[in-house]
Order: sequence, then structure tokens, then C-alpha cells
Amino acid sequence: MDRRGTTITILQFGMAGIHASTHLLLLMAQKGMVSPEEVEEFYNHLMASLAAADNNPSKDEHDQFVATFEPMLASSFAVLRRVARERWKGGQESG
Repeated sequence: MDRRGTTITILQFGMAGIHASTHLLLLMAQKGMVSPEEVEEFYNHLMASLAAADNNPSKDEHDQFVATFEPMLASSFAVLRRVARERWKGGQESG
């Protein structure tokens, strides 16, 4: 596999990990276990991680990855924000 193929595979694994983490956060939000503030903190850390990855030698591939993935993240996090607002139990245990 050439360098580009390896980079694409790594990006695909990265996207899969982000998708899985975001889905897990949604499942927790649906149960009222995630506050709106925690959703924002997760989003901010995720975006900071993507920005930090911009220091690699394959800047064009990074920019393409972010341009492709950012709209999906925006959509996912819009749902997460709404669910967290609607379902957050304020730290109270459910019975």
C-alpha cells in the first residue's frame, strides 16, 4: 500500500473512532447521563484535536478530511445538543 493509501486508511479509522465516540455520547445523552456542558466540552476537545492534527506533512489530506467530516460532526452534535438539553437529569440518579 502506498503512502496515500495508508493515510486514507488511517483517516478512515479516525472517522470510525469519532463516529463511535459520538454515538456512545448520544446513547448516554438519551439516558439523561450527559449534560449540555459535557457535550460542548467533548465537541471543543474534538475540534481542538482535529486542528492539532493540521501540523502533519499531509496538510492537503488533513484539510480534505476536515472539510468532509466537519458537516457530519455539525449534524451529529446538533442532535446531541438537543438530546442533552431535553434529557439531562441534572446529576440526579434515576430510580
